[in-house]
Amino acid sequence: MCGILGFAIKSSQISQSEFQESLDMLEHRGPDDSGTLFTLDKKIALGHKRLSIIDLSKNAHQPMSDPTEDINIIFN
Repeated sequence: MCGILGFAIKSSQISQSEFQESLDMLEHRGPDDSGTLFTLDKKIALGHKRLSIIDLSKNAHQPMSDPTEDINIIFN
């Protein structure tokens, strides 16, 4: 099963290095690929550690975005 991490903060910005450290703790959940997304104001962050079982291609890289990059998701 993949590892999923998400933060949302109103009063300050998310530290990219601290978020990455937290995501790295999920390495055992998905050693095959990793991805992060931060909003421009750094108030929302999504992270994903991927365990490739069925789809081994890069087409399953996450977070995934729509063509306009207005909608972003992570999922298992």
